[in-house]
Amino acid sequence: MAGCVLLFGTMLVTCVDVIGRYFLNAPLPGGFELTEVMMAALIFLGMPLVTARDEHIKVDILDFFIPARMRWLQIAFGCAVSGGMSGLIAWTLWTKAGQVASYADRTEVLHIPLTPIAYLMCAMMVVVTAIFGVQLVRVLRRKS
Repeated sequence: MAGCVLLFGTMLVTCVDVIGRYFLNAPLPGGFELTEVMMAALIFLGMPLVTARDEHIKVDILDFFIPARMRWLQIAFGCAVSGGMSGLIAWTLWTKAGQVASYADRTEVLHIPLTPIAYLMCAMMVVVTAIFGVQLVRVLRRKS
């Protein structure tokens, strides 16, 4: 639901900015900043949903070479690597969020605090990491 609200808000801000810029010669002050912040939140709020539904983009180049009975191993390896990388990204975002918080970073025009967005991004990557962990356990349980 939050993603829907953010997507609608981004659309609304963009429309107002474009109409103001091209028809009234007065763009929306801070419109670009609002769009940036909302898009960052939207992308990271959507990542756990995409992961939980197993809707990431996948390349099936190796499917032809791997026997059907071994596909579980390929899926388990993918979950483990993806979970590890998501954990690394979460840790990196945690470090960056700490820096953002220590500097009290804000956007330039509207002075929107960036700390909550940085921690939201980190939290969503932690959730993604946990989902990959659950998916890995499910794959391994199915095999045994």
